[in-house]
Amino acid sequence: MIFQTALYIAKQDEPYTKFESLLNLQKENGVKILHGKSNRSACKEMIHTLAEVIRQDVRNILAKSNFLSGMCDGSEARKSREEKELVYVKIVLEGKPACFLLKCQRMRDFGGTDAKAVQNAFIGAFSSYGVDIIDQDSRKVISVCADGASVNMGAINGAMVTLKQHIPSLLIVHCSLHKFELSVSDAYKNSSDFKHVDDLMMSLFYLFRNSGKNWRMMLLIAERMGVSIRRFPKVHGTRFQSHRERGLRVLLYNYCALLLFLENAMETRGLVTPGMKAKMNGYHRKMLQYEFVGCVAIYHELLQTTAHVTYVFESDSTLVTDIYDALEECHDKLIEISSREELALPAAPGSFECKRPDDSDAITVMKTTATNLPSRLVLRESEKLTETQRNNLKNKLVKEVTHSQEFELKSVTTGERKVQHVKTKLVQDIDACIAKRFDSLSENDVIKSMVIVDHTRWDPTDDNYGMREIDTISEHFRIAFKIQI
Repeated sequence: MIFQTALYIAKQDEPYTKFESLLNLQKENGVKILHGKSNRSACKEMIHTLAEVIRQDVRNILAKSNFLSGMCDGSEARKSREEKELVYVKIVLEGKPACFLLKCQRMRDFGGTDAKAVQNAFIGAFSSYGVDIIDQDSRKVISVCADGASVNMGAINGAMVTLKQHIPSLLIVHCSLHKFELSVSDAYKNSSDFKHVDDLMMSLFYLFRNSGKNWRMMLLIAERMGVSIRRFPKVHGTRFQSHRERGLRVLLYNYCALLLFLENAMETRGLVTPGMKAKMNGYHRKMLQYEFVGCVAIYHELLQTTAHVTYVFESDSTLVTDIYDALEECHDKLIEISSREELALPAAPGSFECKRPDDSDAITVMKTTATNLPSRLVLRESEKLTETQRNNLKNKLVKEVTHSQEFELKSVTTGERKVQHVKTKLVQDIDACIAKRFDSLSENDVIKSMVIVDHTRWDPTDDNYGMREIDTISEHFRIAFKIQI
C-alpha cells in the first residue's frame, strides 16, 4: 500500500510533502501503515527504489531485443529554463510495438546544445542501459527519429547525420507528426485573414485572464441569456493544430454572448482602457459580418479534418502504410470540403436560432429569454438592485417578461463569395505544404519498401510480389542482420 502511494506521487508529479497526508487519509479509512515510513524521506527512497526496478526491467528487455529504434526531442524546462533532451527507444515486444522513455538528459552536462552535445546525450542515454549503439559488434539501433531542426538533421554536422558515420546502415527519419504539424501551420500562416482571427483569439485570452471583472460580466451575460460559456484558451503554443482548433471551437461556442459583452463593455465607463475600447469596437463590427464568422467556421472545420491525421500519427503502432493512407484520406476530405458550393449557416451555440429571410442579405441570430426583471435591469447583478426591486422580484410582483436578443450578420452574399475563396485557397495551400514536406517518403527506397509489412496490400495473384522490396531492405540492413541473427 505504501509503495503504491509512492508510485502514485511519482506518476501524478505530486510533491513529496503530499505523501504523509495521503497515508493519514488511508489510516482514517482503517488501513494499517508501517510505523516510521510516512514521511517525505521514505517517499523519496521508495520512488528511487521503484525507478531502479523499472530501469532494470527495461535493461533486460533491451538486452533481449535484436533491433532498436531511437527517438529524441529537445525542450526547455518551464521553471528552470534549462535545455533538456528526451531520449526514447522503440522495440517490438511480444509482437507489438512498445515505446520506453530512457532518459531526460540535462544538456549542460554535455557542454551545451550544439550537435555534438545532442549526439553525446543520445548515445549516453542508451549507454546507461547497457547498449553501446556505436559498437561495431552490436548494430542494434537501426533507425533514429527526430524533428527537422538543423542541430539534428544538418547536412554536414547534424547530430543524426554524424551518427550515421558510425552506423552506415542507420535509417534517419524526420518525425512525420512534426512534419505534418509544420505543413498545416505553414498553410494557415500564409492566410492574412486567419491572422486577424488569431489576433482576436489572443486578445480575448488576455482580456479575460487579466481582468476578473470582465469575466464576471461575461458570466452574468451568459446567465441572463440562458446559455453556458467556456474560458477562452491561449492559442499560441508548440502544437499549432490542437491550440488553434480549441480556440476556434470556443470562439464559435461563445460567439453570441461575446457580441453582447462587447456591446456592454463599450458602453460601460471605466471597464476597459480607451485603447482597448477602440479595439473592441473594431472586433464588434468585424464579428457582425457574415464573412468573419463564416471564415472562423471554415478554419475550424479544416483543422478538425487535419487533426484526425495527427491522431493516427501519434499511435505507437502506426506503420508507414498508415501514414500514406492517412494523408490520402485527408487529401480526399479536403477536396470534398473545397468542392462544396453551398455554405451552411454557421451553427449557433445553445438555443440560438439562425434565420435568413428570402429577400434579405443578412442572417438574424436570435435568442429569447424569459425573466421577471424589466429590460433595463436584465444585465444588472441582484446586489445592485434597489430594495424595492429586490422585494418585487422575490415576491414575483413583477410579471414575467420575454426579452429577445437579436444580432444581424450582414453582407451574406459578399461574405459567401469571400468564404468560398478563402476555403479554396487554404485547401490548396495545405495540400501543397503537405506534399512538399512529405516528398522524402517517396524518395527513400527503404521506406517505400516498408509497404510489404501491410498484408492488406499484398497481391495474391503475383507470385513474386514483394521480392524487390525484401531485397532492398535486406541489402540495406545486411550487416545488422548478419550480426544479430
